[in-house]
Amino acid sequence: MDTQFVVGSFESTIHYGQTFFQTFTPTQFKGKHLIFFANQQYYESFANQATTFFEHTDMDWYILSNQRNCHTVNEMLEGLKFLAKFNRSESYVFVSFGNKGAIQLTSFFHQFSPLSSEFLAICLSLQSFSVALTKERFLIQPPFLKSLIWENLPQASYVFLPKDAVSLGERLSDFLVLLRIALTDDTVYTQLQERYPNKERLVKESYMNYIEFITQSYATNTYPLTQYGSWFEEILYETENSHVLSAEMKHYLGFLFHFIWNCVTIEKSELCRDVLGWMRTLGFPINVPDSFVVSDFLVKAAQESKNTPRLVQVDFFTKNYQLIAPNEEQFIDVYQLYQHVIEEEPPSDRK
Repeated sequence: MDTQFVVGSFESTIHYGQTFFQTFTPTQFKGKHLIFFANQQYYESFANQATTFFEHTDMDWYILSNQRNCHTVNEMLEGLKFLAKFNRSESYVFVSFGNKGAIQLTSFFHQFSPLSSEFLAICLSLQSFSVALTKERFLIQPPFLKSLIWENLPQASYVFLPKDAVSLGERLSDFLVLLRIALTDDTVYTQLQERYPNKERLVKESYMNYIEFITQSYATNTYPLTQYGSWFEEILYETENSHVLSAEMKHYLGFLFHFIWNCVTIEKSELCRDVLGWMRTLGFPINVPDSFVVSDFLVKAAQESKNTPRLVQVDFFTKNYQLIAPNEEQFIDVYQLYQHVIEEEPPSDRK
């Protein structure tokens, strides 16, 4: 199936509902030079099949690490060195094949390299698909400093969600994409709770039915969906002992604490308990390691809030949101509500 995605002055075609080999033809890119920018895990699982399938097409691979935030300035510089060997008179197709970092880097090379190119994204997760739908692009100076901000979209994105061999962590990351949107739509929130009541169902049930819904949501509500959790995630990188948290864990917690803060500011503590209890049942790591002190993180957030831009405050289950400035008192309430929730019995253990 195909659908059009338009945001601002950018337009992209979304292809989904078929397998890779149903979507593409062996001669589709004949006469052009394919360059895949792929994370190591995707290269290892797919390179041989792709090379055989596109045997009549010139093809190269640029291999990135599997790190979530591989879109660093250093990786960009290495990538430009790699591209310098190619003939500028040829036509290229730059294909992102991997996580959010792969999409951001491919976008940069399409936008700024001297080679004439198309930009396509192959998305094997909702996480990467949501990034493909986001027009703001940036690289990072580790650990999390945004650098070289620009805008563009792939000319086309191809969504292939694997049915097997997907880890719980990957499923949880994808689920956050849906949960962010569901917080603006009570019908979808109820559907998700019914369809994914526990970890077992989360692993088995496909997300493919939500592709068009996600596309429409990002077309109409891009800003809150892309910003929700990002400021808290950035503060996590700046907090003492943050090295004990993986990049994926920081991403989870960035959403988690933004959501708790949102609940505090609009006095929705019962919804907070409901959502966090559900997330825990699904397998989200709600509790942090002992060596990472949540109170230190929230003190850091309170300090940074004096200079921060306004944060997205969603009016849950409506399409409405506003931008408000956080304050120190709110972070005290965030800590108290978080502690109260994690000290409750997990729902699966309740009699």
